[in-house]
Amino acid sequence: MFQVTAEPCDEAIGANDGREVFTLFPDGMIQSVGNKCIAATYDSKANSAPTKLGSCDLNIGGGNRWHLTKDSQLMSANGLCMVLESSPSFESNIASVTATSHVDGYSPELIMDASKDRFWKSVPGQGAYESIVIDLDRPMRVRSITIEWKYISSEYEIQYASETGPWKRFARQSGNIATKSHLFGHSGIATKLRIVMKEMFGLNDAFGVTAIHVTDAPLYITAMDCERASFASEGGNILFFRYSSVYKRITSSLSSVLPLAHASIADLGIAVSQLSRVMPELSTCFSKSFLSLNVTHTKDSKLPVHIKSNVIDRISNIDSDQLDDFINTARSIVTSAESHTL
Repeated sequence: MFQVTAEPCDEAIGANDGREVFTLFPDGMIQSVGNKCIAATYDSKANSAPTKLGSCDLNIGGGNRWHLTKDSQLMSANGLCMVLESSPSFESNIASVTATSHVDGYSPELIMDASKDRFWKSVPGQGAYESIVIDLDRPMRVRSITIEWKYISSEYEIQYASETGPWKRFARQSGNIATKSHLFGHSGIATKLRIVMKEMFGLNDAFGVTAIHVTDAPLYITAMDCERASFASEGGNILFFRYSSVYKRITSSLSSVLPLAHASIADLGIAVSQLSRVMPELSTCFSKSFLSLNVTHTKDSKLPVHIKSNVIDRISNIDSDQLDDFINTARSIVTSAESHTL
């Protein structure tokens, strides 16, 4: 049985796996799309009891039979009411880190070091598809992952797995240009994470990571005495509303828009990444030898002299610092969009 948690509605709907959909049947069972039911086991010694998702066939003294009270609380047959309890956001302790390759003196264990001057670096010249595997100190529902890059990977994928389960995608990114990547993804219970780096950024010949931060900030659904729940939770005991067609219209629109937002951010990142790669060639255009060309050099050209002169004048008025500012601004847009949308 798994502990029942809550997450922001837009993230749950955006996952598009039905995790936010439950059905309250006439017999009081609350069933998920995965045919599991919510149950709470009473414990007289505890102030609250965890609600868990498990088999609908279990008989646990009424703890899996619920009804909606006149106060809009969801009460079980054993007299407990559901309530939303928040837990503080915390960073998981990483137990160990391994990598497919590393340069002597730049081992993957240095990712766990607090020093910004010590980092992991892959062996140069080996191409793409290097990976890092992170063993967590406990099973956890991953909420977000932050990667601090020393040598940026412009395309990579983050995967998670349980102790015995297969690797599943948490999140992926293409066109990355940021030195610090913060990603939310499809959450699941994980004991280990894997970052698969597929493409190096710019002229880099290796991947490098300074630090990785894994956070878990679940909102737990628990059950407690109904009177206590109404005072202790500041509205967190009002979890289920009457069905409204408005909800269906809102979620339908949100489900269709979120993939477009993700795609737009990725496209913007790819465009800026490509622009960054041609910067060395653009810089040549601003060299003194190029801009000092005399218009008379165009006498044998197919273009009229006055057109070539106009082109050179336009190039002369472009400042390379302006292009740098443009790229930096675009980078900040991508980073901001990712942190607010992904």
